[in-house]
Amino acid sequence: MAQIKYLAQLDGLRALAVLAVIVFHSRADWLPGGYVGVDVFFFLSGFLITQIVVRSLTSGKFSYLDFIAGRLRRLFPAYAVMVCACLLVAPLILLPGEFERLAETALASLLFLSNIFFYQNLGYFDAAAEHQLLLHTWSLAVEWQFYLAFPLVLWAAHRLSGRVVPALVVLAIASLMFNLVVTPVNSQFTFFMFPPRAWELIAGGLLGLAYMNRKLMGRERTGWTVAGVLLLAASVALFDETTLFPGIAATLPTLATGILVFNTVRGEGGLLTSLLSSRLLVLIGQMSYSLYLWHWPVLLYARFYFGDHLAVSQLLLCWTITIGLSYLSWRWVESALRRHRWWSLQWRAYAGAVAMSLPVAVGAGMVMLNDGYGRRLPDQARELVNIVKWPDVGRCSTDYKEDQYHDCTLGSGLEPATILIWGDSHAQTLIWAVTEIAEQRDINIRHVTKGGCPPVFYGVVPSTGIDKDACLSAQKAAWRIIDSDPSVSTVLISARWPLYEGASMMTAETQPVKRFEGALSETINALLQRDLNVILVDSLPEPGFDVSNVLARRALLEQSVPDSFQDQRPPFKSLDFIKSISDSRFSVLRLNNVLCSAGHCPISEGGEVLYFDGDHLARAGASKLAAPIENALFPDRIEAGISEALPARE
Repeated sequence: MAQIKYLAQLDGLRALAVLAVIVFHSRADWLPGGYVGVDVFFFLSGFLITQIVVRSLTSGKFSYLDFIAGRLRRLFPAYAVMVCACLLVAPLILLPGEFERLAETALASLLFLSNIFFYQNLGYFDAAAEHQLLLHTWSLAVEWQFYLAFPLVLWAAHRLSGRVVPALVVLAIASLMFNLVVTPVNSQFTFFMFPPRAWELIAGGLLGLAYMNRKLMGRERTGWTVAGVLLLAASVALFDETTLFPGIAATLPTLATGILVFNTVRGEGGLLTSLLSSRLLVLIGQMSYSLYLWHWPVLLYARFYFGDHLAVSQLLLCWTITIGLSYLSWRWVESALRRHRWWSLQWRAYAGAVAMSLPVAVGAGMVMLNDGYGRRLPDQARELVNIVKWPDVGRCSTDYKEDQYHDCTLGSGLEPATILIWGDSHAQTLIWAVTEIAEQRDINIRHVTKGGCPPVFYGVVPSTGIDKDACLSAQKAAWRIIDSDPSVSTVLISARWPLYEGASMMTAETQPVKRFEGALSETINALLQRDLNVILVDSLPEPGFDVSNVLARRALLEQSVPDSFQDQRPPFKSLDFIKSISDSRFSVLRLNNVLCSAGHCPISEGGEVLYFDGDHLARAGASKLAAPIENALFPDRIEAGISEALPARE
């Protein structure tokens, strides 16, 4: 396979990219857009791989199997060692469900399909994603899919016309347009999947061909340097997890990388080329693959042990361990094995990859067959792990295995339901409390909920990873009940409001967006216009950590257990406009004083946990709200304004 000229400045650029990613994963508030470092990697991969393949095609020495074998020799050993290490450490600190999920992702990552796995199971910025040890392999899977497909495209274009540039331009435009069109509707798909990301790699490839054909001659220009640096700095500083990404936003770091590469490979170096070629940055760049492999598992295992919020001293420890492991991986796995004579034959590269995969695959399979080896946990930890996490009441049962909405009736009364409970997963957990009310009063209560879906007419947060069609269906189901059932006289709305505040809303048909506050205001007014009583439940206190998992892990590690948390959740800011609603049929119900006393919120009572994760009430917690919710639903009259929950009745 053809070799290309080594460019030290590109290793310097890789160093900046991997450092941005590491800082972002360490403390997102320090560098909120640091995740765009992955986009820099994509561009650089396209720049180099395209040259390697096209040079081989031009010289008549291209072999697809040789190319893949070369990628395996270069990348797979360190990759397999990292996955194996994660599995070996897991029994000491992971809970059974986490261990099983790690095993599943290990198998997906060995097949270079982890991006598809994570797309189907969670979003990159979801809370659950923060506990996936191999989450970072999604980008490596995208690159491997590029390695597998792109050489065939180049070969076909070269074979048919002898020209590859037109084909690449068409593919890049198609991929970019696909990204721009789909991202507003399903940003999780465009974030994780190869087709809407391909344009970034192809863009690098087109610049690589221009460089290979000596069309980038000249000297470094200060203007280009300033433009590239400012664009990249803007990306890492101004983007955050709320940015609709990739979409149009991804063009900014991609363009910045293109400008910086264009300006530093032209032959006559300048200040930027010298800085990027400095010894330290080049060394970090050469280690960037191993640094990327190891930083996330080290950080995540540290969070499992110390807690989600790592102190600066703990981060320094993590970075030190990461550098040490990365150096060993780069020096003795990446470099040593790649140059070893045994790997030189094509079939041995494939045989070696299979040999390294087998023990990992067998180990992962055993973990899955044995349900994460839950027997290793002490009794207390097993009880916490097995806590019922979602209501299981009749037709309102849910286990959230499917991204669906729920439309059901609680109670066994003979009269039609006069109350509708509507909201997201926070309203879903109220089923426990509402069931008590329905049974005590021998009435029926209608319940429509969808996790991650704001209770408004109509709209979905574009960047959310939920099924947007299911969300809109839930909103339409709520409206159908309100519009067609004259028995319904009261609507109680509950949601995790901070999740939606300030967000733009849009429909699945990509109609013009509107702000969440406007959508909620319109919804409340629409309900009041139909002469309905409307009760809005303010956001509940949140522990900010997965209560059942943290307590179970503390029991496993024999660490001290927290017994409470401070309610530091800011008030629902959107209440500012709600205060202007002066209607006796509208009220806001605050339940903080039921769950907390002077901001001090217990995690458990009577041996039962009140929360089952970082923000959802467990059965015991929801049951504490039954009396105040009943007082709100059945008062002598509903008073306008914002009120605290009444004391629970004996």
